[in-house]
Amino acid sequence: MLKDGLGFWASDWYWGLSLLTGSVVLHTIGLQAIDFGFEHALASKLNRHGHLHANILLATAVSVIALLHAIEVGIWALAYFVTGALPAPVDAIRFSLGAMTTSGADGVSLAARWKLLGGIEAMAGMLLFGLSTAFLFGILSRLSGARRRARRETRSTDG
Repeated sequence: MLKDGLGFWASDWYWGLSLLTGSVVLHTIGLQAIDFGFEHALASKLNRHGHLHANILLATAVSVIALLHAIEVGIWALAYFVTGALPAPVDAIRFSLGAMTTSGADGVSLAARWKLLGGIEAMAGMLLFGLSTAFLFGILSRLSGARRRARRETRSTDG
């Protein structure tokens, strides 16, 4: 009986850990790309455009992070559909978004065989949102530091 129980969950763990790892790698690559663009934009324009440019940079970073999360939801939804865990793509997307955000998808439930996979996606969602939060905190810290440096440079050239 123990062997059957473990075998039953093996597919969930295989799919879940593969998707979780892939999502974290994709998210990290995306955050690194955002960071590269952010550093370039911060170095070139913040001194000239101040708060407006800083807010545009922040809004752009948030938008791209939201797009990353949407892509990751889509990848998980595709897995739910391909495995037969959910019969319709729309339901797969709704369920995945609910699991990723840990809010749940009202009225959508995985096939009994794949129930563990939804919990693994919720775990992935917590990791991904944690990475995004830490990244945004870092961006805000760097923006604040860059604005302080720009003000000091302006004062030193004026006076």
